Amino acid sequence: MVWLILKECTVNGQEYRLHPDKCYVIGRNARAAIRVIDPKASRNHCSLSCEDGVWHVFDLESTNGTFLDGQRVQKAQIGAGDRLMIGSWEFDVQEEPITQRFSDVLSELQNQPPAGANPEEPSAQEPLVPAERQLACTTCGIVLPADAESIGRAIVFGGKTYCVRCGLTAEQQRNSAAAGGKLFDLLSEFEPPDEPKSPKKP
Repeated sequence: MVWLILKECTVNGQEYRLHPDKCYVIGRNARAAIRVIDPKASRNHCSLSCEDGVWHVFDLESTNGTFLDGQRVQKAQIGAGDRLMIGSWEFDVQEEPITQRFSDVLSELQNQPPAGANPEEPSAQEPLVPAERQLACTTCGIVLPADAESIGRAIVFGGKTYCVRCGLTAEQQRNSAAAGGKLFDLLSEFEPPDEPKSPKKP
């Protein structure tokens, strides 16, 4: 099985790699696999597909026809060295065996963890966060990033660090206690003094 490679040689030289397991429609249609922006091309002009390892081009009843090596065709075998013409666009045809490229194999090997390594454990290449830079909520103990306060994920007051949930709760309690103390002081100013007790009769 081979890739069919179409190299557009009229407008921008773009290259298209076609896999033999798929069917490709060429035309002006915005949903076409290969879009040909040419008024001489039909919306669904032709298609390319592979049968038993051999690529074929099929004309889809286009108005101006599909040409292969200068000949108008309805269905024809297509391969390396051919030239496909759709409207005023021309494509050079090439083929390439489907093999995994060495660069792809090397990339996969580099991304695999060493034999016997636990994928959940950080690798030696991943920098660990120093213990002194780690933060934890004073109330619930959840671990926080070192920049938690600057990114709004932590609240620091009274020399202690809290996650947002625990921090808001602690701050509300502190504010409530402070407000209660002020209210007590305020009420005490207007509270009448205690009446002197009368001495007990013998």
